[in-house]
Amino acid sequence: WFAISSIIFMVSMIWMFIDDNDDDFKVYQRKFRQMEIENEEKKLIVELDAVKEERIGFEEKLSAAQTSFEAKNSQLQEAEKSLENSKAKFYKANMNFLNQKSILDAEKFNYETAMLHLHEGDDPIKVEQKYQSVVDEVSKLKLIKEEKETTMLANEEQIKEIKLENKIAQDELNAVL
Repeated sequence: WFAISSIIFMVSMIWMFIDDNDDDFKVYQRKFRQMEIENEEKKLIVELDAVKEERIGFEEKLSAAQTSFEAKNSQLQEAEKSLENSKAKFYKANMNFLNQKSILDAEKFNYETAMLHLHEGDDPIKVEQKYQSVVDEVSKLKLIKEEKETTMLANEEQIKEIKLENKIAQDELNAVL
């Protein structure tokens, strides 16, 4: 009895699969999918034609964006070279200033010592003139250092602006691409 029921169950399962796959709506379903594919292909052709017409505009925008980006890039390279040069000048002026300032510190010590321990025959005017000449030299070097520093900072600011403009040009280029 068990064997017969197993055979009947197996035959009914096979019959169910055959009956399920033999539906008429599957023919309609295949036709519907084919019609959908054809409709989408027609829409694609229409969109490709629209893009072909806009292609010239995109190519012009791309060319303008690339030109702008390249111009900003060359400006950036020139500004970086200028910054390097101004940094070198600033560091040299700063080192000269610091050197002269250390000489001023030593001269100030000598001046104050000489003024405290003034002996007969010592000329306080000479000591003060020597000290004042070093003070004047330090002041000149400080002005030179500040001028070089201002130039260096201006170059750094110019580079920041060019980098910002360069980023904007790169963003425009990416938007077109």
